[in-house]
Amino acid sequence: MRTDATHNVELRLIRIPDALTSEQVCWLRGELPEADFDERRVPPNLHPRVLTERLLGRYYQRNLLAELTKTEPSAWCFHANIHGKPYVTHPNIDAAPHINLSHTQGALLCGVSRDAPLGVDLESIHRRPDFKKLTSRCFTEREVALLEASPCYHHGFYRAWTLKEAYLKAIGTGLRTPLQSVEILPDPENQLEIFRDGKRQNHWYVATEQHDDFVISWALSDIKNTPPKTRLRQMTHSK
Repeated sequence: MRTDATHNVELRLIRIPDALTSEQVCWLRGELPEADFDERRVPPNLHPRVLTERLLGRYYQRNLLAELTKTEPSAWCFHANIHGKPYVTHPNIDAAPHINLSHTQGALLCGVSRDAPLGVDLESIHRRPDFKKLTSRCFTEREVALLEASPCYHHGFYRAWTLKEAYLKAIGTGLRTPLQSVEILPDPENQLEIFRDGKRQNHWYVATEQHDDFVISWALSDIKNTPPKTRLRQMTHSK
């Protein structure tokens, strides 16, 4: 696979509209293979915002793969494991890169890793669920204590939530794994550590950042000694 060898992880944060116009859908039909419009993926009664996220997610994921491997976007085949985690194959590439995608209202986060399983997650800080109720269901006592000490509770909540979900997506189980069985905590040097069922998970890297109205996190496995080289690009869909 021919990629930019200086980066282990490529991330794209893309601002998207809440709904596509009929002209934009027509344009995407010319850019995406017909399989991406299969009724199992985009049923006729799909909510306009969900349709937008699915079509643009696939468009940007294909184009990121094509950019990194010097291939045609339409040549990639998308699959899912038994838990729903996506993966890709290519007729001319034996070891395909790892992919992951997240979306929230107004944005997509696409991720590609050259050589290790990857999970990404994205949330808008403007969403206001019942934080206290979710906290008691999703976080451990130590995580809750950190949230309570956070200078901004809802920002801290989204950092903790997206970190945990990125890790669960990276291991391929997603929310099928009990959320409170996983802890992500800072060590004495303020580096993030992952614990699963009380056991420290070695060779993992997790990170989180806030960009304008969005919190993003990513998790990558098989890290030996140093953090992966990561490149994040931001853009706005304008076609």
